[in-house]
Amino acid sequence: MLITTEVWYLYFTTVTDFCLRENRSSIRRHCAVAPGALLAGDASGMADLSSPLAGLWQILTLIAGPVLSYGYLALIVTLTRTESWRHRLQPLAAAGRMALSNYITQSIICTLIFYSYGLGLSGQVGAFVGLVISATIWLAQLGVSVIWLKRFRFGPMEWAWRSLTYGKLQTMALPASRGAAALRP
Repeated sequence: MLITTEVWYLYFTTVTDFCLRENRSSIRRHCAVAPGALLAGDASGMADLSSPLAGLWQILTLIAGPVLSYGYLALIVTLTRTESWRHRLQPLAAAGRMALSNYITQSIICTLIFYSYGLGLSGQVGAFVGLVISATIWLAQLGVSVIWLKRFRFGPMEWAWRSLTYGKLQTMALPASRGAAALRP
C-alpha cells in the first residue's frame, strides 16, 4: 500500500507541474469528462457483494479505478485554468520537480517509523493515526520542496540522476540574481 501511495503521489505532483506549465486548449477537452469520471469512480464503492452480479461488479471496479484517476486528473487540470487555484496548487509543482527526492525521503521516513529498526509501529497504529502521519510527512515535504527550489535548480536526487545521465556534475545552485529574487516575498 505504501508503494502504491507513493507512486500516485509522484504521478499527481508531476501531472500538476505539467498542468501549471502548459496552456494548450487541447487539454481543456479532457477536463469535460471530470464530473462523470469522478461519479463513476465513486459509485464503485457502493456494491452489494451478495448480488448475483457481484462478479460483474468486480470487473466494473477494476475499470472504475483508472476512470476515477482520470477524473481527478481532469479536475486538477480544470482548476489550474483559474489564477486563484493555480496559485494554491503551486507548491504541488515544486514537489513534482523534486519527485524522486521526495519519494526516497518518504520511504526512509516511513521505514524509520514503521519497521523494527526504527520505531516499529507497523500494525500498531490505526487508520486515523496513519492518515495523520502521512499528511504530516506530505505537508512537510511540500514546504521543504518550495524552500529548496528557491535556492537550487532541482532536488538532490534529481541532481544526482541528471549528473549521472550527462556524465558530468551539473550546476545545482541557482544564479545569484534568480535565487535572491525568489527569496523576496
